[in-house]
Amino acid sequence: MPTAWRGLGGEDHGPARPVDAQLPRRFGEGYDERVRRVEAERVTRRRTGMLIALAVALGLFVLAQAWVAGRAAPAFDAGLHRFRDADFGAAQRVWTQLAGAGDANAQFMLGYLSEAGLGRPWSARAAAAWYRLAADAGHAEAQWRLGLLYDMGLGVPYEPAAALRWWAAAASGGHGEAAYRLARARLEGAAGPTDVDGALAAFERAFDLGWPAARPYRDALLVASSGRPHPGALP
Repeated sequence: MPTAWRGLGGEDHGPARPVDAQLPRRFGEGYDERVRRVEAERVTRRRTGMLIALAVALGLFVLAQAWVAGRAAPAFDAGLHRFRDADFGAAQRVWTQLAGAGDANAQFMLGYLSEAGLGRPWSARAAAAWYRLAADAGHAEAQWRLGLLYDMGLGVPYEPAAALRWWAAAASGGHGEAAYRLARARLEGAAGPTDVDGALAAFERAFDLGWPAARPYRDALLVASSGRPHPGALP
């Protein structure tokens, strides 16, 4: 399950409240049950609110991406409206038709619904399958997320080399976070020997794509390769 959704299903009724034990008996035998019911309803509302907020944020991101690419077709846009309204089942039906016709944005969103468990049971395997279709079509966000699944072994075999390949593809497509993660993996030798030159190139790519965390690593590697001090390099 993606980091953004870990913890949403692990809450119970909250911490114990010692003052409850001091409540007068006059509240009745059903008081504890009413308290538990109210607490459960509060937790459910909070979970739902968090999921809707995440859904709205991703929906706006995908809408912007589709608009920039000139692919915000009316049918896909209709699916986004359902998505933002948290009607995930309706969004899924719209996107399933488009995905069958080869729409990479729709394929990505079906993968996202599967990965997040929105409108369907959570399934990393189904997410990987949909992401793979979109990634093969050059969808940078799908390539990034498919790489994450390979890096964690969720829905696909644990295969760091495959993760790096997909992150490299996403970085080529303009995904700054993928470029940064690729650079770190190359520097740490996540899929083989350390590749300093490859890491430097990926850090430069990430920084050029607006990922500021890449700058100190890039500067430190430039210092190491040139022997000259560089402002802002890691100490």
